[in-house]
Amino acid sequence: GVDGLVALAEGHQVSLWDARVSGRTACVARVSGSLATLYALGWGKGTLAAGGADRSIYVFEPRKWSICGRAMAIGKAEI
Repeated sequence: GVDGLVALAEGHQVSLWDARVSGRTACVARVSGSLATLYALGWGKGTLAAGGADRSIYVFEPRKWSICGRAMAIGKAEI
């Protein structure tokens, strides 16, 4: 992850947790890019990608946790 962050897919949201903190305050952000259930997450070169049931991939930029890219209607053959 980025600086000790752990990302979890929770329904249509991604929750970001600081692994160095305990308790409820460890959740530092919840971001949503999709209305569909998210199934996969992956860190890469300072970004976080999430893919889900709507066959789209969302790329989040960690400084603001906003979407910086999106690929829609991805098929199995394209992954």
